Amino acid sequence: VAALKASLPADSHDILLKAGEDGGLSDRLLARWLVARKGDHKAAHAALLKHINWRKAFNANGPVPEEK
Repeated sequence: VAALKASLPADSHDILLKAGEDGGLSDRLLARWLVARKGDHKAAHAALLKHINWRKAFNANGPVPEEK
């Protein structure tokens, strides 16, 4: 988990928090990505980086509110 966190851009935590990801770049979130990719650090890094970039591009103003 620590190696994965260290390999991501420094602003990743803030991007995820702003997009509404509870806890930002938490150890729990990183562990979920690693488990989902069967412990493959390279695969988790690539997928998480893609996710962070998507969040940065499409959730720039925070999470999309639910319609009532």
